[in-house]
Amino acid sequence: GSLPDDALARAADENELTNPERILEQAERMLLDDRARDVVKAFHRAYLRVGTTWPSTQKDPALFPTFHGGVASAMTEELDRFFDAVVFRDAGAFQDLFTSPLGFLNADTAAFYGMDPGSYAGELTEVTLDAEQRPGFLTRIGFLSANSGYTRTSPILRGAFISRYVSGIDPGPPPPSSTQPPASGSMEFLTNRERTEALTVSPECAGCHQMYIDPTGFVLEAY
Repeated sequence: GSLPDDALARAADENELTNPERILEQAERMLLDDRARDVVKAFHRAYLRVGTTWPSTQKDPALFPTFHGGVASAMTEELDRFFDAVVFRDAGAFQDLFTSPLGFLNADTAAFYGMDPGSYAGELTEVTLDAEQRPGFLTRIGFLSANSGYTRTSPILRGAFISRYVSGIDPGPPPPSSTQPPASGSMEFLTNRERTEALTVSPECAGCHQMYIDPTGFVLEAY
């Protein structure tokens, strides 16, 4: 049947949906409907901005010759499968999204996780990754690749996501001066951390970057 169904309409008519416990009961009941899987999938895709940023994810083929369209497709499907399994199959909580070692790999993506590509085919295969090295969706190649640049990782993109969408601290839009390169000195031979620090050293940038954005982004530089 369709929603709202008779049970939900009756609960609304009886003014039960102003009670948090009754709302939770109705939400849990609706989650048992198969259509909820598509809703949850769409929610997490919106959360990760899959529809806006992921389709344009490209890498310099000279630096990343194993990244291609098949990888981009598989990394998106992996995250869909990850969220579906944690939410529906494993009845996980919010923190499990950041700690679960579930992975879904194929021949195109196995090597990125340190696995032998020869052991996998084109279909995604569920695996248990190293929980110390690959906990949660923040360490999956989809999130990491989509929040990186063409030639290098991006501590700023990764850290900004965590600040805004995990910690709930919105640093706001960057100041106009952030688009300008440093006044002097070449960044050609800087490490990625040094490059990021050089880009965010100005007083109008440093407050948000040093407190909220850069520290968590630097943690993910291991990937």
